[in-house]
Amino acid sequence: MTSKQFTKTKLTAFGDAAAGHDGVLTDESGGVVVKPCTPAELAFYEETNARHPDFAALIPTFMGTLQLGKSEQLEQTIAATSSGRPSSIVLPPSTDITSAARNVDLAPNTVALRGKALDTEIGIVLQNVAAGFVKPNILDVKLGKRLWDDDAPEAKRQKLDKVAEETTSGSMGFRVAGMKVWTGNDYKTYDKFYGRQLKPDNVKQAFEEFFDHAGDNGDNESFEDVYPGAVEAVEEVERVISGQESRMYSASLLFVYEGDRAARRNAIQSVKKAQGISNAGGSQVDSAHAAEDLHDEDDDGDEEGVKLFDLRVIDFAHATWVPGAGPDENMLHGIRSVLKVMKSIA
Repeated sequence: MTSKQFTKTKLTAFGDAAAGHDGVLTDESGGVVVKPCTPAELAFYEETNARHPDFAALIPTFMGTLQLGKSEQLEQTIAATSSGRPSSIVLPPSTDITSAARNVDLAPNTVALRGKALDTEIGIVLQNVAAGFVKPNILDVKLGKRLWDDDAPEAKRQKLDKVAEETTSGSMGFRVAGMKVWTGNDYKTYDKFYGRQLKPDNVKQAFEEFFDHAGDNGDNESFEDVYPGAVEAVEEVERVISGQESRMYSASLLFVYEGDRAARRNAIQSVKKAQGISNAGGSQVDSAHAAEDLHDEDDDGDEEGVKLFDLRVIDFAHATWVPGAGPDENMLHGIRSVLKVMKSIA
């Protein structure tokens, strides 16, 4: 079993998020993220790991928790596989999750994509889905027409209902929460306001803009190898969630694929080799499972696998398991709408 150690309490602001709250941190390796969370979200991750393995395979690997407090032993080991037992990591009082993120200087012209940090002393340690990509292109799609849970106060319900009414959340059950794409020289970012102005008749443009970069400069082979796998990955999410009894308000689909052209083509060839596809055969790569296939090969080696594409379900601050209540039709409506839009793109 592979393990990762925090030998120092050096955490920096996480820069690969396309949406979400501030206060998310990463370690020096970039392999994990530390996300402020509520006790309810932590409980959801713990129950998911214990009782819902099919869904656990669709989310970032949950590695443990981090809390503020005194500690004489700073070295903590957390399992980097879903089968490992999550650990509790305690940092000194001086390592404040919120202030650590706030004190990191942002690059010039950085676009603020995220909301304010959560007021909590609990942090969950998760796999960084963007790790392993040279230039990750990232798309965050928020799911559901209803965006609030049963505990939300009336004022928040009204606010979120208004957001849904004015965006594709209300009409289609999803909206683009944010995205960033590598253009060859730098990143082009799209904040939450970009997604809020999209309508049912033009929301397809966001997916075209995001995935068109897989075929930049006439590199159509790359697009053909990335996009079908992305559609298949969303279909798998729909299949799994259709068989679960849960309620996940304001959860998201997180799409990531390699934005660096050379790295992407290298990843495609590596995946074809791993899957036994002849380069001359013209067969499509199963990019939905590309990262898993390659990393499985590298479990016993020193060299990290290359990554082409990944899709995860994220954001469970308002999620719970509800045995006997049936599937989450609010979330499924959004997923099916995403599929419909994606399948309409040639």
